[in-house]
Amino acid sequence: MKHRITTDRTIWATLASAAVVAAATGCGPTTTDAGAKDTKATSPSPAKPKDAFDSLTGSQISSKALAALKSASSMRVSGTVPADDKTNQSMQVNVAMDTQGSCRGSLTLPGTVSLELLRKGKGAFYIKGNEKFWRAMLTELAKDGEGLTRKQANAAVDMLKSRWVKADEKSAKDLTATNFCDMDKLQDLGGHSDVTRGADVVVAGRPVAVIYDREDWRVTTVHVAKTGKPYPVQITTTDSSSAAPDTLVKFSEFNKPVDTTLPPADQIIDANNLG
Repeated sequence: MKHRITTDRTIWATLASAAVVAAATGCGPTTTDAGAKDTKATSPSPAKPKDAFDSLTGSQISSKALAALKSASSMRVSGTVPADDKTNQSMQVNVAMDTQGSCRGSLTLPGTVSLELLRKGKGAFYIKGNEKFWRAMLTELAKDGEGLTRKQANAAVDMLKSRWVKADEKSAKDLTATNFCDMDKLQDLGGHSDVTRGADVVVAGRPVAVIYDREDWRVTTVHVAKTGKPYPVQITTTDSSSAAPDTLVKFSEFNKPVDTTLPPADQIIDANNLG
């Protein structure tokens, strides 16, 4: 099979470029002063705990975020990203991955295509698509001169839509982008210039430092945890020049095992037996 869903490449490029910002150099200190002393107080107030990022610049916070990201053995990436450059649809992404090559997750275009992906270590890939995914695949194969008759296509979809297809890396790449299982790619990214530290905020009850990058009409904002390890925990990207929806990606479940339980044997079809 030659076809690969084009949205997969777009999603991964978005995630990768956003992660670059988390690893980027920045500029501009920010103040964390709690305010003027209360001259009316009759007794000294308890000392305010030192802020984890007290007096740090954006560049220094970015270095800490990159070091934390590189130290993680696993993580989950979830959120919504533009499906492609031509529509205003968003793709939902939810993938857990580790540095050993294992992954488990899903990619969904609401109301249309959905795809599940599973891999244990450096072993085979297991791919499960819904009916619309496989029909789209067969349509593309027909364009490549490898199409089936309508009867054959319907039979193939009925066989595949409720099962997992076991594939080696080459076959998996033909079916979909396998970069979603490559955690090293997110951990090994270069820097970026012109990243600025903004005002700290609280997200879901968690204090985070804010780093943002502005490029033409596009603004990418990265939230870095101020408690525990300074992991990048949320990335948003907006582009006022485009009708495409915003990107919102969250990083979580650092260093937690990835569930690589394989599906029952009677639900698996070997791609090598598909002809």
